[in-house]
Amino acid sequence: MCVAFCAGLQAQQAPVPLNSLVTFGVLGGSTVTNVGLTTVTGNLGVAPGTAITGFPPGIVIGAIDDDNSAAITAQADLTTAYNNAATPSRPGSPPITANGDLGGLILPPGLYVASSSMLVNIGETLTLNGPANAVWIFQVGSSLTINGNVVLTGGALASNVFWVVGTGGSGSATIGTGAQMVGTIMAQASVTFAGSGVLAGRALAMAAVNFNGPGSSVVQPGAPFTGPPPPPALSVACPAPGANVGVLYTSAAVATGGTSPYTYLITSGALPPGLTLTPTTGAITGTPTTAGVNPFHVTATDATLTMATASCTITVVAAPLVTCPSSTATIGTAYNSSIGATGGTPPFTSFSISSGTLPAGLSLNTGTGAITGTPTTAGPDPFNVSATDSAGHSGSASCNIATAAAVAVICPTSAAGVGTPYNSSLTATGGTPPYTFAITSGTLPAGLTLNASTGAITGTPTVVGPDVFTAGATDASARNASQSCSLTIGTFPPTPIPSSLNLVLIGLACTVLYRSRERLMRLLRRS
Repeated sequence: MCVAFCAGLQAQQAPVPLNSLVTFGVLGGSTVTNVGLTTVTGNLGVAPGTAITGFPPGIVIGAIDDDNSAAITAQADLTTAYNNAATPSRPGSPPITANGDLGGLILPPGLYVASSSMLVNIGETLTLNGPANAVWIFQVGSSLTINGNVVLTGGALASNVFWVVGTGGSGSATIGTGAQMVGTIMAQASVTFAGSGVLAGRALAMAAVNFNGPGSSVVQPGAPFTGPPPPPALSVACPAPGANVGVLYTSAAVATGGTSPYTYLITSGALPPGLTLTPTTGAITGTPTTAGVNPFHVTATDATLTMATASCTITVVAAPLVTCPSSTATIGTAYNSSIGATGGTPPFTSFSISSGTLPAGLSLNTGTGAITGTPTTAGPDPFNVSATDSAGHSGSASCNIATAAAVAVICPTSAAGVGTPYNSSLTATGGTPPYTFAITSGTLPAGLTLNASTGAITGTPTVVGPDVFTAGATDASARNASQSCSLTIGTFPPTPIPSSLNLVLIGLACTVLYRSRERLMRLLRRS
């Protein structure tokens, strides 16, 4: 792949003058933020801003310069270095166009230019091949994205690789999860580590540097080198120190210096259960199965059999488990519940609704997970919630809050008679049918019973008297209400015979008497 990039490389590019930047691993203009177990070897600073957050839990092996004279000087030196590296016609080898995906290429020293973006995708490797005094400068118009690996061969040094991002006006660099990167990154806007990326170089930004977890590593490579190759000085950087049970882990032990290629070996201790080391690349991958602290030593051996060892630790914690708030709410009634979170690395620093919406009238406190308010509209409201712990790990859950009107109970017919069959019902409105009914205090009149499923009250009363009782109804979502009822049992008189029926009976009696008289008269005449 070198053929297309080798023409015209008669002259050597000069290194970018870094001045005070040499001692820095990370420098931001406005902010430097971290949410994971990041390790920075070298100074960390910000100027003219003052916002450095997340250290700790992040570790800085060097000075932290928060808008002090050292940081202000370094930011001025960054402007000088950026302008030097971004010069379209730098002395030395002519510029070579290198837009888009650089994965799979082997590039010799030189000046490489992209009008828009450069990237290395997951699973790809960009190889920079040259001696220790070789220099690479990459001018990127808008965005630099490294999701794969950038490696050095032939004795090349990370201190002699420079990435200047934003030559088109504004630019940002992103180091993906598990990516391996080399060189000094100088970004017009920001440098962002998506999680567990390893940079043998510097992350320098005129605006923000963001470490978004679960933990990355930056190792400042020293000053640019222009003399003859130095004797081998091999070192090895540890993989990302944080992992979660059941969550894919991708990181690497990274050797620098010495003479490549390298081989890697765990020489004491052990990796967490579920993780494995690839000896030829240093990649450590897998899905952890057990929580715990796992110390170990990793040794890198270069082509001259020189060895370097690092003492490392990977701490595995349970993945965050998120639980939903109460699933039932009532219109017009204050609601107070919370998103729950366990596992992970407490405390949990943020909660969010990742999709869907809460019922109208409710709101989420993103710092505590509390959901409060008074619902105003009925209906099911499905939504997804997420919670993020202090190491930057997140968990999620699918939830639903069903909102309905308040349940109300309606009493049965209030009068009945002893010995007379009674049939009436408790009824309910609002809430979510079906309902269940109960007599929560007092009793029904003797002889009557309640059907808890239908609310029907039936039977034949046996005792006179007023009976006061409290009836309750519970809907399908456990909303409930009660109502005080009364049922008076009286003695009903016999039903009177209507006057029209009396007339009919009298008529029938007269008819019978008349016919009997006629019969008697006929008998007398015959005799």
